[in-house]
Amino acid sequence: FSAKALIIATGIRRRKLNVPGEAELKGKGILESGKRDAEKAKEKNVCVVGGGDAALENALILAKTARRVTLVHRRKDFRARSEFLEKAWRNPSIEILTGAAVTKILGREKVEAVEIKNNNKVFILPVEAVLIRAGVEPNTEIFRGKLELDENGYIKIDSLCRTSAEKVFAVGDAANPFAPTVSSAVGMGATAAKVILSKLSF
Repeated sequence: FSAKALIIATGIRRRKLNVPGEAELKGKGILESGKRDAEKAKEKNVCVVGGGDAALENALILAKTARRVTLVHRRKDFRARSEFLEKAWRNPSIEILTGAAVTKILGREKVEAVEIKNNNKVFILPVEAVLIRAGVEPNTEIFRGKLELDENGYIKIDSLCRTSAEKVFAVGDAANPFAPTVSSAVGMGATAAKVILSKLSF
């Protein structure tokens, strides 16, 4: 393929834990969404991993049907909004572990437990379901060494969505870690397209 200009819009993906059992037990107790999978978690012990809005919100949703929800967050401070945190701390069905990390997801045919490291101690927590909401990362690996990226892998752009490479633009979540929304992506796309159309002679 050849073109006069290129617009990159590769987006982001949910960050994985990259721990043993995560890939093997996908679809076998590892949930995709608290809202969609609320019935699958009914009367079960669930582990939610993360400390942002998505993790707290999903923990609150799952707590409505689950027997018990354990929220595991690697830091002591949370990125989540205070309204979610306050509700989670007050919910008797939710236990919050800070300074902790899930190091393994255990089970043969389905999720049976998670291994947790907390304050240099390792213990096994029996659960039947796991929901991972540990943030997101940009789909930009293929551009390493070709475009300038920030420390988190997001494509660096200027106000006109131009990247470090001539005639290459980037729009949407892959270049916008501060406001990854549909509306901002559409606006960025319109900006890049307008710049390209105004310079079609390049």
